[in-house]
Amino acid sequence: CKKDGEQTLWLHQVLYRIIRSDQKACIQPGKEIEVISAALCPVRSLTVEDSSTSKIFVEHLNSFLSYVISFQLSSTDFYTRLIEVTPLADFFECFISCASMCLKYGKMSTVKQCIDIALAVIEGSVSVDKKTSSLLLFFCGSALIDLSEYVRAIKYLEMSLAMRRQIYGNRHKAVAECLRHLGRVNFSFSRNEDATKFFHEALSIFREVRGERSVEVAECLVGLGNVEGNLCYYAQATQKFQDALSISREHFGTKHLIVARCLHNLGVVSIDCGRYDDAGRFLEEALEIQLEICGEKQEQVAISLNNLGRLHLKCSRFEKARHFIERALNIRRDIGNQLRVGRSLYHLGSLIEKEGKLPMATDYYSRALETIRRFEFLPENHLYVREAVEALRRVKQATEAQSTTASNMPLSRKRKFDDLS
Repeated sequence: CKKDGEQTLWLHQVLYRIIRSDQKACIQPGKEIEVISAALCPVRSLTVEDSSTSKIFVEHLNSFLSYVISFQLSSTDFYTRLIEVTPLADFFECFISCASMCLKYGKMSTVKQCIDIALAVIEGSVSVDKKTSSLLLFFCGSALIDLSEYVRAIKYLEMSLAMRRQIYGNRHKAVAECLRHLGRVNFSFSRNEDATKFFHEALSIFREVRGERSVEVAECLVGLGNVEGNLCYYAQATQKFQDALSISREHFGTKHLIVARCLHNLGVVSIDCGRYDDAGRFLEEALEIQLEICGEKQEQVAISLNNLGRLHLKCSRFEKARHFIERALNIRRDIGNQLRVGRSLYHLGSLIEKEGKLPMATDYYSRALETIRRFEFLPENHLYVREAVEALRRVKQATEAQSTTASNMPLSRKRKFDDLS
């Protein structure tokens, strides 16, 4: 197969036959390794951003990867048999391509298994070259960001970066990818200055080696826009997101996850600037794309739902706000993202506070802060911690003021006030 589309179609057919049929009947005994090798090879030509990738294809790919994992990739026997068919470096390149596709589309249970396998290899379960080790470390670091395990993510990304600088030099795409993800994880820590430095260095390399209108440049612009939005530089952030959106649409058209991310971020900036009609339009379009490509149970869908809830809360549309925030909370509980569960609890607390139910709001804010503080690596000045602490202080003051007002009220007026309440 010469073309990417043909290879995708061929691989789709292979995966369909393996997964949807009785595996024992369609794979000859002792030929499992050959089948795995044959099915993985075309994945090397695919990229995570491949526009021909469909939702059902990713489902098949995820099931196939689970099938591969079932062969106990930590065992020496598996690799002994595998080496007879394909070089280990080629196998792991294919394996990480599959795992990265699953990561992009939110198949987190499979991704966690892939991280465990990658770390076992790094720690010596099988001997691989430095290039393969750097690839495995990079995958672990980038995947752990999406699992909110930021300390481990930094550790593995820094190890991968050091190896890649030795292998490729300082001005290489692989080095820039490490720098971009270090920007992501530092942004998640609210280390805005460090994040900016990493994103700018990655952007400089990508412009040099991939071109001004490359997808990688768009990804860096999104990262820089996120930092500028965090610092309330809304005009600069909006421009970055618009530029990234323009590049992404050139490559992928209107229906792609990168396009959705740009639209979503434009929606968030629009909320912060008070442009609520624009915010609703951007967020709804982003959510429609995400649901079509990924389905409901994905963190990126939960983020869009949560921000739609924030938008309706700003407009005092409380029932709509509750609908979206609770949907986001349920998704996060289902996929096990506890840090983001804390964030959804905080936004429900904001909704309940606006409704004037101060004791209930205090309960939600307290639960949010307790959940967020379980992640001990988050500093006290992190946005999530800071906003929850400030909310508890604000509600406490409002409750005390309400109590003082009630105690100073004449009895006849107090009875009337209680009746109204």
